[in-house]
Amino acid sequence: DDTTLVTVDSSYAHGTQKNPYVIDSIARWNAFVADMANTTSGITDHGKGKFFVLACDLDFNGINFTPVSRFDGSFYGLGHTFNNVSINGIENPGIFSNTYDAIIVDLSCDNFYFFNCLAMHGAIVAVAYGGYVLNCHTKGDFFCDSAAVVNGSRIVAGIIGDIETPPGSTSKLTTVYRCSSEFTAKGMAAIKDHDSISGGIVGAVSKNASATIYECYAKLTVYEVPTGNSYSGGITGILSNSANIKFANCVCDSMVNDIQNNPCDLISSITTGWSTSDATSINSFEMKNIYSIGDGSKNSSDFFALYPIVAWTMADYRFCKSHSFENVNYTGRYANSKWWTTNNGTTASNLCNSAGVIKASGVDDMLNQVNSEASPLNKNIWSKGHIGDAYTIEDSPVRNTIFDEEDISV
Repeated sequence: DDTTLVTVDSSYAHGTQKNPYVIDSIARWNAFVADMANTTSGITDHGKGKFFVLACDLDFNGINFTPVSRFDGSFYGLGHTFNNVSINGIENPGIFSNTYDAIIVDLSCDNFYFFNCLAMHGAIVAVAYGGYVLNCHTKGDFFCDSAAVVNGSRIVAGIIGDIETPPGSTSKLTTVYRCSSEFTAKGMAAIKDHDSISGGIVGAVSKNASATIYECYAKLTVYEVPTGNSYSGGITGILSNSANIKFANCVCDSMVNDIQNNPCDLISSITTGWSTSDATSINSFEMKNIYSIGDGSKNSSDFFALYPIVAWTMADYRFCKSHSFENVNYTGRYANSKWWTTNNGTTASNLCNSAGVIKASGVDDMLNQVNSEASPLNKNIWSKGHIGDAYTIEDSPVRNTIFDEEDISV
């Protein structure tokens, strides 16, 4: 049981776990947003040490949505959904723009639309500085205006845009567990010498941050435009200057269209990595029980499969100091015809030839493995019959559905 049931007891102090702040309307959501942005309000320190619960679904169709600018507390969605969230042109948009050691649990965001994407975009969190995102699920679209001015890289992701360590801190760990997403990203272009990055679950892990991503499912469709360098992966878009990375028990399916083949384009089915000749990108990299499908196109007639790991580096030992891979599977719908290669000849990282990395014979073969009784994916977590089906939040292969079956008292 990965969900949380909450019964409010007013005999406890307001904001404690026994008596959390309850959000049950758009008006109360907006008040919550205002309180988190105002350190002199009744709720100080951006909610640090406080508990908040969402008591019902909220529909923002035709209503301006304002994200939480910074959140340091614990937010329990109780299985509820934000519907029709539309965000236009702000920097670092998500339900939460920035989180510091926050806990966000049991929350969904359906039919989101982020327009004029600027900087980091995550459907749940734009930038996470440590903390937990658990049992959260999203579906929607990003549309990026290639003419918009971007302060840094343009990043989009289904759950968290960027995982970082704040300045002056040691490495922060962010954990993403039992989350899923499907999204389309259009107009992905790098602006003013920066990068365009898309990741199924997380866009980027950088600035000496650590990340664990367990029991997650992602489907993404990306459309590039001819400018700058692009990075894309089914789990993470890019790992760069990261500490310790762990992926386990994940399934991802990505399609990247209109790849421009710029010299530094890195397009993969699991993740890409960036390093230079004098720096190591990742301290340690572990993967276990990963199933990835990845394909791309240069135009409407040139299709190919994607390798699981693609790195820009002078040598793989610069990509990560140590790695451990077990049962990491990859394939593509065009695997029997062609595999992706850039204009400068970059193909896969040599890590793709590591022990434990397995090229499946095709998509049907991989899905048969995933759905079999012998699959290492836990049947108490995974609804295997939904893997590969048309995605909805309600039928997400990893969504905990206890809230559909039991009453919640708030």
